[in-house]
Amino acid sequence: MTAGTEHVNRQCQILAELEEGGHRTHLAEGLLSVFRESLALHVADRDRIKQEIERSTHDCPDPPLTWPTTDLAHD
Repeated sequence: MTAGTEHVNRQCQILAELEEGGHRTHLAEGLLSVFRESLALHVADRDRIKQEIERSTHDCPDPPLTWPTTDLAHD
């Protein structure tokens, strides 16, 4: 998520520099929009995955205190 946030921030800087210089900003604005949408999707996916993991760990039974061992010499 950090890289995505950095891309959005950098694109905001580029957009501001273009506006200050009197340049066209249509493409930079479009790219910024794509970066923001992409970041929002990644954050939503991350949050969904976190929730799924939390739900699945609550549904799992506790592991046994000791794991069964096998004695390969006696099998």
